[in-house]
Amino acid sequence: IDNVAAACELVGLLIDQGHRRIGAILGSLDKTTGRERYQGYQEALAAHSIPLDPALVRLGMPKESLGYQYTRELLECPHPPTAIFTGNNLLTVGALRAIREKNLRIPADVSLCGFDDIQWTSLVTPPLTVISQPVYQIGQKAVELILEHIANPLKPASKLVFKSSLVIRESVSSLIVK
Repeated sequence: IDNVAAACELVGLLIDQGHRRIGAILGSLDKTTGRERYQGYQEALAAHSIPLDPALVRLGMPKESLGYQYTRELLECPHPPTAIFTGNNLLTVGALRAIREKNLRIPADVSLCGFDDIQWTSLVTPPLTVISQPVYQIGQKAVELILEHIANPLKPASKLVFKSSLVIRESVSSLIVK
């Protein structure tokens, strides 16, 4: 998918809801998805004249334990974020656990959104706002391209970009004044 555009759209939604202190918990910059989603975060802030605050950004391996640790760190800042954007479902699980352990309510105390519309994102309370990726179609096309490459190994590889979609649910609230 176009990770830059998707992240920009997701962070833009938070900004449109009035959030200005948006935490980002993303994968490492040495991976394409982490780098592109961070770029989308930066572009959304810049488009709305919101300066990037490095204290609100955490980058690392996309694991649940780091989602938890990084969310705890962000929530313990002197000026914590009013919203948190995560780069994948594992980071989101960790963020959910940290928010709940601090007895904070989503979205009343902190809004939460991220990537990956897997089954549980619509089942938790509140249901999460996410970027949905067409994983079945991506997998199907990957198999087709592998088979095509086996049949014709000299043919140059092609790059495909699939359309993602923003799924707005109840985990993002409008921020009046915080």
